[in-house]
Amino acid sequence: MGPQAWERYHWSKGHLPLLLPYVQKLLLTQARLRPATKDEDVNCIADLVIEMPGKIYVLVRVRRHKYLIHDDITLRLTTALGNEAEFYRLQRHEAPIYGVYAWLGPGEEKVVKAVAVDLRALFQKQLWEEGEEVRTKDGDLFLAIPLEILREAGVVLFEDPQPA
Repeated sequence: MGPQAWERYHWSKGHLPLLLPYVQKLLLTQARLRPATKDEDVNCIADLVIEMPGKIYVLVRVRRHKYLIHDDITLRLTTALGNEAEFYRLQRHEAPIYGVYAWLGPGEEKVVKAVAVDLRALFQKQLWEEGEEVRTKDGDLFLAIPLEILREAGVVLFEDPQPA
């Protein structure tokens, strides 16, 4: 990774605490809450049971406020050096994987919009074909997929705030 890539990496990781409420909300969309059976009540001293799939992988992306106008999510296709990036790794990944995308406010102190997307379903439905390639000024190539397409396909798990 070049110096600019490391700078973006550290900037993004520094904002992760702001995204924790949205990751928790994502987990709730994947959990099933049910009353405990009599056996679970007696043997596990449980009143409620939260059932989850196995491991859940979450891709987290923080975006600056100026990108909010695009109303899309992006997946990096290649790096400036031409190396294969997250898109291809996600395409090969078979376990459940979700993306939480968050846009910061103008002061970068709070999240003003967050979206959770079922990335496995995005690839299964080949929704990436609806995306548009965008090259950044530092040379990375991204695929921008409009949220409207993802909403219509039912792969958006939640969106805060809801679209108007």
